[in-house]
Amino acid sequence: MSLSCWCGFSTSNFIHDCAVCSTVARGITGWPNREIPDESELQETNAMLNSGRGLTTEQRLLMLAESQTIDANLPRAFRSQRGQRQAWSQYASNLWKELASKIPYGNIGNLRLPLPGTAFLTIHGEGGVMFIDEIRLTGPLPLLDIAIWLSCPDRVRLISDWKLFLLAMSCCMRECTPGAIENWSEWFRHNTWQGVEPYMILQEGFNPESLRHPYLKWIGLIEDEIYPDRNRRELVDGNLNIILNQGGITGERWAAIVSGSANGRSEILHQTTIPKLVVVNNRFCLLALNQGKPTAIPLVVDPKVWRLLISWTFSPPDSTEAKLLSGLFWSWNSQNESWLPDVSESKSIQFLKDTVESLEDCSSLIPEKSDGKNALRIKALSGMTYLITPTASAMKYTVRAIPHESMISDVDERGLSICIDSDASNSLPAGDVVVSYLLSLRNDVVSQNQIFTIGHLLVLLEMYPNWQERVHGNPNWWDELVERYNPEEAHEEYLEYAHEEYLEEEEDEYWEEEVVYPEVDVYEEIEHAHRHNVRQIILEQLNELPNDERREQFREAIGTVFIRFGGNMADLEEAE
Repeated sequence: MSLSCWCGFSTSNFIHDCAVCSTVARGITGWPNREIPDESELQETNAMLNSGRGLTTEQRLLMLAESQTIDANLPRAFRSQRGQRQAWSQYASNLWKELASKIPYGNIGNLRLPLPGTAFLTIHGEGGVMFIDEIRLTGPLPLLDIAIWLSCPDRVRLISDWKLFLLAMSCCMRECTPGAIENWSEWFRHNTWQGVEPYMILQEGFNPESLRHPYLKWIGLIEDEIYPDRNRRELVDGNLNIILNQGGITGERWAAIVSGSANGRSEILHQTTIPKLVVVNNRFCLLALNQGKPTAIPLVVDPKVWRLLISWTFSPPDSTEAKLLSGLFWSWNSQNESWLPDVSESKSIQFLKDTVESLEDCSSLIPEKSDGKNALRIKALSGMTYLITPTASAMKYTVRAIPHESMISDVDERGLSICIDSDASNSLPAGDVVVSYLLSLRNDVVSQNQIFTIGHLLVLLEMYPNWQERVHGNPNWWDELVERYNPEEAHEEYLEYAHEEYLEEEEDEYWEEEVVYPEVDVYEEIEHAHRHNVRQIILEQLNELPNDERREQFREAIGTVFIRFGGNMADLEEAE
């Protein structure tokens, strides 16, 4: 099985072998590229699923649970009960049966319901806040499915500790209403347990707890109840005794991470966990692609299935189990299922591809590597080479600069990070945003007038005459430049100088009457300049095309973007 990328350049391995599609993928899906399975991972998932294709969803789910579950590999709380049977009365079952009958009709009010064992679930109808004993749940619960299961006294033995199991469920689930979600990339971006990425941390409403992996969140809740006065733990940390006590494969792997090197913990902190388990109308559902878009698949009301999927969610991000769960999202409904961009996204992807191809040897559809991610390369008019990689923000891309392509393999250690803030609207498709980056970087000698960080770099380059002839071998001068590069300090000096000049002019001038100046919105002026710059770059790029046919194709592809940046189609048609 092979999946081609969206633009058609790569005929296998989906986005991973294409510079264009891998650069825009996060903006379209909300998924980091490392979370999107490659061809070999999809083959592994399909090998697991193929024997059940053609069966009902319930049959397939139960088959999956039976084939993939070994009780001893699960956390202790998830395992079947052993020994003496827990007391679970018909009265308690009837309370849950009554709840199951109320849920479809709306507000269930304030309730206190027993759980198998000695714990209680408290539900506050207003706002849907839930507690198990004194522990406030961090996420939703599929109350209808739980109520159906617990309404029968004979069913409780499948889970050894319902209190801890439901706490685990709340830690790894998100509320979701698929029919009401217009932008899935935004939904995933805001519901993912994020790794540390600067542009996500700066977003409004950011909570550091969103960085904590669901498993460590669960271990933290257990520890809070045992040791209520404990010191706050780091984001990648947990009580080792509790982790080892819960055991299973998940516990073994997290114990190695928590007790291991700082580098190992740091690596986990920079990885994301994408939600695949969601609550839809109080039902337990699995998110999976269907006809090119995420859909919610109601799961069979059976904890054998629930505990397998929760344990996979609890696994470290790079583990086999975590990858299998991601594979379910991409392969559950079909071996060849693929995320399909909408019309505007598809046009922007094609536009980006056409732009890259028009740059010929100055760019490439074959991806490079930067910070472990696929990168889009561009050779600038200044002679510099830039690599563009996606971030957690759909409107923000990372840019690394190097003086020559021969240094691409060393870009992580020796590349210069260039901060470029896009003023593009959130409604602008990802491909269009990347094009604005690509063209601005290609024409860096022009765009330096609007992008201070590029201007600062090019000013520093002037300190090294004939630098383009000194880029081979070991260009120590470049390392020296990187050390000197400090755009914030340079910008502050510039502002200070400009202020002093203004004061001097003010002292020298004599005004017979007070002059009132109109207020100027600096950010609006910057945005205006940026939009003008992008339009000029597009026109220059058009004029460089070799013949009328290529220019006409470029006009068709770029027309919408040109207008979005304030251009007039007539200007584009007249340009030659």
